[in-house]
Amino acid sequence: MSTCTTSATTQSQSPSDRNKDAITEQLKLIFQKSAVPLQIFEVGSGEGVHVLHFAKELPHVHWHPSDYNEATIQCHSGEYVNAVSILDVVAAAGSAAQPLQLPSNVADPIFFDVTAPIEQSLLRGRQAAFDGVLNINMLHIAPWIVAVCLFRAAGFLLKPATGLLVLYGAFSVDGVLEPESNVQFDKKLKEKNRSEEHTSELQSHHD
Repeated sequence: MSTCTTSATTQSQSPSDRNKDAITEQLKLIFQKSAVPLQIFEVGSGEGVHVLHFAKELPHVHWHPSDYNEATIQCHSGEYVNAVSILDVVAAAGSAAQPLQLPSNVADPIFFDVTAPIEQSLLRGRQAAFDGVLNINMLHIAPWIVAVCLFRAAGFLLKPATGLLVLYGAFSVDGVLEPESNVQFDKKLKEKNRSEEHTSELQSHHD
């Protein structure tokens, strides 16, 4: 299993919309076209803004979104609305004025708690099934144990030798955190007993 980390360098009031193009360009370099569709599992899909954009820009990839939402985990209608979580799918047909059908290369989103034993999850039968595991803007605001569990889950899900774990977030590189907005954000997180992850620490755990 290999790991790619990309550092977030901007902060905006709509981060998913603002950074989706920049992330897409990197994903195009990482997950290039192949003879068969690539299978990418996203941990923490949030509102689904990213995965819907990626599906359009990388049609050769089949996307598998997931999220952790205790309140709403029943999501089999195949319809998506811009809610707090991609799991907040329309419960009954017609309950939304203009429900958005998921693209053909996006699987129905599933409930996934990265801290729970993956052997007991909905993915228990998908060992070594994915070309990539993607996680965006989660690790730098989560407890360290979440990072440990994410790496463990990736090791289970990714194809041996060729599978990639791709991370995007506010990471420091060689101890340097930038821009200033991320420095200030880090201070706020530390006040809450959290801190932004260091790429060296993530690499150390991977090794």
